[in-house]
Amino acid sequence: MKFSLHNLMTAGGPAALILLSALALTAWSGLVTIPVIMAQPTFLVLHSAIEIFATVVALLIFSSGYHTLTKGQPLGSIFLACAFVGVGFLDFLHALSYPGMTDFITPNTTHKGIVLWLAARFLAAIALLFYSIPAPWLPGWMTRPRPPRHFILAACLAYSLLWAYLGVYMPDRLPATYEVDRGLTPLKLILEWLVIFIHLATLALLFGQGRYLPTALRRYLAPALVLLVGSELFFTMYRYASDSFNLLGHVYKVLAYLLIYRAIFLENIKQPYVELEEAQQQISLLDYALDNVEEAAYLIDRHSRFHYVNLGACRALDYERPELLGMGVLDVDRDMDAATWHSHWQQVHRQGSLLFTSHHRTRQGRTFPVEISANYFEHQGRQYILAMVRDISERARMEEALARSHANLLVAQRIAKLGSWEWDIASGRLSWSDEAYRIFGVTPQQFTPTYDAFLELLPDKDRQALQEAVEQALQEDQDYAIEHRVIRADGSQAWVYEKGEVVRDDAGAAMRMHGTIQDISERKAMEARELQADKMAAMGLLASGIAHDFNNILTPIMMHTQLALQDMEPDNPVANRLLQVSKAADRAAALVRQILDFSHQGKHEAQPANFTPIIKEAIKFFKTSMPANITIKQEINTEHDGLLADPTQLLQVIMNLGINAMHAIGEQQGELTIRLEESKAPPDHRPDPQSPGTWLKLSVIDTGCGIAPDNIPRLFDPFFTTKEKGHGTGMGLSVVHGIITRHGGVIQVHSTPGKGTTIEVLLPGLSFDSEDMATEMNRPVGGNEHLLLVDDDPAVLRAEADTLTSLGYTVTTAPGGQEALAMVQAEPAAYDLLITDYNMPKLKGTDLALAVKELRSDLPIILCTGYTSKLDESAAMALGISALLLKPLRRNDFAATIRRILDNQELHQGNGAHGAHSHY
Repeated sequence: MKFSLHNLMTAGGPAALILLSALALTAWSGLVTIPVIMAQPTFLVLHSAIEIFATVVALLIFSSGYHTLTKGQPLGSIFLACAFVGVGFLDFLHALSYPGMTDFITPNTTHKGIVLWLAARFLAAIALLFYSIPAPWLPGWMTRPRPPRHFILAACLAYSLLWAYLGVYMPDRLPATYEVDRGLTPLKLILEWLVIFIHLATLALLFGQGRYLPTALRRYLAPALVLLVGSELFFTMYRYASDSFNLLGHVYKVLAYLLIYRAIFLENIKQPYVELEEAQQQISLLDYALDNVEEAAYLIDRHSRFHYVNLGACRALDYERPELLGMGVLDVDRDMDAATWHSHWQQVHRQGSLLFTSHHRTRQGRTFPVEISANYFEHQGRQYILAMVRDISERARMEEALARSHANLLVAQRIAKLGSWEWDIASGRLSWSDEAYRIFGVTPQQFTPTYDAFLELLPDKDRQALQEAVEQALQEDQDYAIEHRVIRADGSQAWVYEKGEVVRDDAGAAMRMHGTIQDISERKAMEARELQADKMAAMGLLASGIAHDFNNILTPIMMHTQLALQDMEPDNPVANRLLQVSKAADRAAALVRQILDFSHQGKHEAQPANFTPIIKEAIKFFKTSMPANITIKQEINTEHDGLLADPTQLLQVIMNLGINAMHAIGEQQGELTIRLEESKAPPDHRPDPQSPGTWLKLSVIDTGCGIAPDNIPRLFDPFFTTKEKGHGTGMGLSVVHGIITRHGGVIQVHSTPGKGTTIEVLLPGLSFDSEDMATEMNRPVGGNEHLLLVDDDPAVLRAEADTLTSLGYTVTTAPGGQEALAMVQAEPAAYDLLITDYNMPKLKGTDLALAVKELRSDLPIILCTGYTSKLDESAAMALGISALLLKPLRRNDFAATIRRILDNQELHQGNGAHGAHSHY
């Protein structure tokens, strides 16, 4: 704001100041003549009174400025106060030395009084000028550090005493300032004008740089300087020591002193009180504000003691304010001890502020979590921390709930194998969740996800499909969803289901994408298993139908061949040919069983068998089917190769293991060794009291690529395969494991990657005489009972009838179930045994059996079938069927079963109504 004289003076002051200034100027210019208005005695009284009053005012200026110990008091203020003690002293000596007064030490003269007067005026003018100089203009040695006030006082008193000595004791030695016949000398006028110049310079400083002084000070100093200029003007105009100009000059000076005193009083006495009151009001306002904030506020010293607490602190801790002011941090903070407080204090002192959490304790001992914002500051040389404390109990509960929710989300993601991701399109940077890292088999330390790096983890075909889906989503502003494969860090592949959506800015530009990625490898494997199971079911259905028809074809071939061989001499050439036909039929029947086994349709019956012929048959197959780069070796290291087993299934085991070995060797030169030897029982095997204790060990050894250790535990899992897609179903070894388990055996795998694999199959051995067994099995047993034979296939019916007739039985045939039922209804007691096919038109074998049992419950029934999945033995027994025979029927097996059923029937009936029947 522009400086103006008007706004620097109190109300009414401007008019008086203008009149006084005009009076001085007009008198000085000669426009107004002021006569001598009083005699010498009267003047002396007024002069003495004015000077004494001026001296008192000067001393007040000194007292109010010197004894006020205001922090940061300007150097000019101290100098002005000290200067006025000298000014007052010189003014008092001036009054004592004035002409007409009793001589003071030396004779009083006008010159003597003027010397003391001018000394006082120069001291006052210099002090006012220095006071008005802005602090930034002062040299550094004057302010840093500020000279002591007593030093300044001593300097001012020294100046005053010097001029007092010169003026009182040696006035005549000084240049003349007044001559009786001439009045004021030129020196006197020059010095007066110099004082005026200093005052004008001071006034100019106030106009130009007054912003460095408070407005209240300028309001009084500027008029004082104007009055001092007027006073000095009067002192340039008087001729006699007692004329009116001299008196007016003294009056103007006293008025100026009063204004200066007012300014100094405001600065050093009133203003501090005003500032104190304002500070108290601010403190009161701050205290009120702090008492009305939600947070608790604490003012703490370095010793952890409280110097101030607000009502929020009292409410939070349930203490009264005086109680808390007698306590400290360690009394209310559960987590704070002396060492921790010292560490916190040092950290806050170093950083200026600190935000941390802790727990506070109430009067009742209840603790609650708090967040503390600590701020360091210094005041009057002391160090403090202002701590604002917020109760974060609710936030802690929310954070705990959020943490639980996040943990549950992570668990849910881990269970669902669902990860999340976000892609910053501009930078290419990807952000993955923990589950996403697990899906890819990496850690954040091992892999930095970017879009390009992510694409490298996809097979080529899948990478192209994903890029097309992402590009389409970006162009068409739509979400995308795609299933694709990824390559894990260990080299294995996994299937994932990925979804993503585009996030755009206000202008429609794509900024980022985010979405989810889910590991669906198990689902894909399950789908593959279901598909494979469907294929196997379809294959089983097809195999079952083929087996039924094929078995019906084989049955007459096998039976007629055996009948023909029975009627021929062993050395007959035709007998040898028929024997080859019989063996071929047996192999065909075994092939059918193998197909049924593969489709899980087969029925497995263990029988005494020799292992060596089974091995030789497998090796014979390998030699004709394996490539020339594989050398096949056979090592039979035991003569005791008997075991209780299904030969067809054991052959399937060897075939599967051999084919796997062939694939492991590949196109390189290699060896396949099949070894049979005796072995001890496995360590965890429970001995069978009926077992001879000898075990057989079949070893299939190859020199192929070997199996990774991580894959061995999964080797027998269904559908697990290390072969490429389309080169293996993953079922072979699973079937092998199932067969060996059903035979009571154990299978073990030993493999070294790059060197080869050894698979060992341990099976319990069996001691028997193979020749006696063969003789016993080749001797069919017949009888003379009456049998009712039922089959809708004429060839099968004829072959079975001829076979049974050759064994001595009386055979009645029926071409279907309805015809057979009619025969039984006509003569219920005529038949000793009913032999019926299962799958017949109009009336199935099981329905025929139920109907016959209603007519004659004791009639034994044998059910023959080419379907292995339609009916099992337990279900047949539940229908009252005595035996279930699987086609193709062998003559000896057929005869033995019939004889066994009839003999059991005779045991139940004794010598009953049907009489005794002989058999041979």
